[in-house]
Amino acid sequence: WTETFPLTAITSILNDDLHMTPGNISEYFAITFLPWMWKPLYGMISDSFPLAGYHRSPYMMIASLGIAFSYLAMAFGVQSRLS
Repeated sequence: WTETFPLTAITSILNDDLHMTPGNISEYFAITFLPWMWKPLYGMISDSFPLAGYHRSPYMMIASLGIAFSYLAMAFGVQSRLS
């Protein structure tokens, strides 16, 4: 529920407001969900190489900052086909 319900709204925005084709929407979701594929690798790296004595916290903070930057880049970089 927590993953699929927002995807319905996001798909609607991508389709209705940005006029993206189904292929473009699939590409968007493939790129957006790509980091989840690498979660086991992130786990092994964070367990093997602690930062400042901590295993998970610094990596979670780095990932959160990366996600925030990505969303800001999408917000300011995506342009509607109408404009």
